[in-house]
Amino acid sequence: MRFTLIKKYIQFGKTIGINNNVPAKNNNKTNFDHDLKNYIVINNKIYYTGVRWECVEYVRRWLITVKHITFDNIPNAIDMFDNIVLRTLCDKRINHKSIMKKDIKKNFHLIEPGTLVIYDKQHYPITGHVAVVVDIDKINKLLYICEQNNPTNRWETSNYARKIDDNDLCLHGIILF
Repeated sequence: MRFTLIKKYIQFGKTIGINNNVPAKNNNKTNFDHDLKNYIVINNKIYYTGVRWECVEYVRRWLITVKHITFDNIPNAIDMFDNIVLRTLCDKRINHKSIMKKDIKKNFHLIEPGTLVIYDKQHYPITGHVAVVVDIDKINKLLYICEQNNPTNRWETSNYARKIDDNDLCLHGIILF
């Protein structure tokens, strides 16, 4: 008997998962438009979150909603590693530390929810990719991450998109703050 995997089509903008009341949306590249900007309102103030429904947009929206911080605009996810400027919603600059892939193992104990995971351009051409850590299994060295725009199917569970470990070949590094 032969089995065929059928990937169910998910409509552009449809929710694929939710963490901390922050929904991740499907970014179906066939309908993609760089002019689709997204904003959210927190305490009667409007915040730009990014281009719908890119990975950077989800991370910024999650950080604004959950941690009450944001970051300056950047061209692509990969640029976050060297050029990110984090700020509170009151515009106070936040110090951060970028850690290369080769140093993640010895700094694993520093990772906490909100840590940003940056993926390289080799596996994600041109732009790279970014996700946010939402939970950590320190015993098994697993990171539970939330993301959108990779993959475009539903998350593994209702709380996170997938689990990764510190050996993930696509990792460029992490950003702690």
